[in-house]
Amino acid sequence: MGTFYDLGRAVVGGWMGGAWLSHDPVQNRDLIWGGEFGQEGANLFAVDVASGNVVEEQRIGAREFSITVDPESGVIWIYNYHGLNQPGNILQSWHPKTGQLSYHGFPLLSGHRFVGALLGQDGRLYLGTHPFGHLVSFDPSAETWSDYGCQAPEPVVPGQHIWCRPLAFNADGEIICQINRVPPHEFIAFNPQTGETRKLEESPDLP
Repeated sequence: MGTFYDLGRAVVGGWMGGAWLSHDPVQNRDLIWGGEFGQEGANLFAVDVASGNVVEEQRIGAREFSITVDPESGVIWIYNYHGLNQPGNILQSWHPKTGQLSYHGFPLLSGHRFVGALLGQDGRLYLGTHPFGHLVSFDPSAETWSDYGCQAPEPVVPGQHIWCRPLAFNADGEIICQINRVPPHEFIAFNPQTGETRKLEESPDLP
């Protein structure tokens, strides 16, 4: 059966993420958001810029996350990079009217995780995934997901890890994504109106 020895407490790592700035229109205050990440979970917190006090704190069921801020409403979109388990890889939001988290699930994909997001003028949140390089969107008004498929230019090597990172919108309303798999990185432009993707031959001049 073997012999077990007590070697004491295991080392638990911790690191910080952020900062993200938002304005809370309900309390009329500017907030700096940060993340406290660790192997046992993560905390989302906000510091009031004027007072320096921590005024919001939420437990996130993941090891690490990132944030996209809606500057008009003050809504915070939280998308997880590393779930403590598969349900940890979900989209959440914090609304200044309630001060609480809402859970929005995950698109109908298996084995993906979020690696970046952009808020569109159409109100949708566009997110990229790893390891299959998909671009998806979430419509808050209908609480529905759309999957636009793998954005990596051909050829796609079976089993290869692909990161799709939404970076910005160009003047034509296309979503510019950086595709990471092997150096050098590639860039594509996705048109949310037509669903068409084109490869960019040169690095884009991002706003």
